[in-house]
Amino acid sequence: MIRLEARDVTVRIGSRTLLDRAGLAVAAGEMVGLIGPNGAGKSTLLTVLAGLRSPAEGAVLLEDRPLSGLEARARARAIGYLEQGSMAHWPLSVRHTVALGRLPHRGPLAGEGADDRAAIQSAMRDCGVLQLAEQTVTTLSGGERTRAMLARVLAGQPRMILADEPVAGLDPAHQLQVMDLLKQRAAAGQGVIVVLHDMALALRYCHRLVCLAGGAVVADGAPLDLLERGTLADIYGVDLLTGRHEGQAYALPWRLNREVGHGG
Repeated sequence: MIRLEARDVTVRIGSRTLLDRAGLAVAAGEMVGLIGPNGAGKSTLLTVLAGLRSPAEGAVLLEDRPLSGLEARARARAIGYLEQGSMAHWPLSVRHTVALGRLPHRGPLAGEGADDRAAIQSAMRDCGVLQLAEQTVTTLSGGERTRAMLARVLAGQPRMILADEPVAGLDPAHQLQVMDLLKQRAAAGQGVIVVLHDMALALRYCHRLVCLAGGAVVADGAPLDLLERGTLADIYGVDLLTGRHEGQAYALPWRLNREVGHGG
């Protein structure tokens, strides 16, 4: 079974420790939510898992092999990464932006093949940006740009999808669309790690939640178990309003139960 794992990963910047022996794993067919307060190390851990940052200690393994040993194109075919904020750096059309996701599958001078065109079309359709194909990506709204950048990741058909706050800035309908899409990708056999702050979405969509605080993993388990043990309330310092609807547990942050700092 395909598996991506961070094992005892430590990341430092100067004297500051961003991650302290953090570890998690995701297998094919699994959707893991990475949660925790601001500054907990979630985005840092995701960049390490994507091979974009090297840890000071520890290792990232893909199918029990060091990720650092893979050449860049092979890594890009295996792992798709959606960064937080989904910035677009070039004034390309949406279709050309999404097509960049196919580059790891093509030779240096090769043009688009039938498989490339089908993957690009499918990803744009799934992410709801097909009608925006000829628009310049830098002119899109934040939510439209996020969906276009997600389509670029999905067009690459990676075995692992790493998404950093993919629903931030989206309206409720598009939040559900994106989460439904990621859950479908997991059901189809891809592994998904998604950074979330919305506990209702985390409980509803994720098979497992990994909780970070202060750069360390403090809990890893089934969403309902973490909710019932009070872990979710404790990690954010809030009281939760909880209930069930259509057989599904939900939780909404209701009031602070401790003073909140002003860190990032």
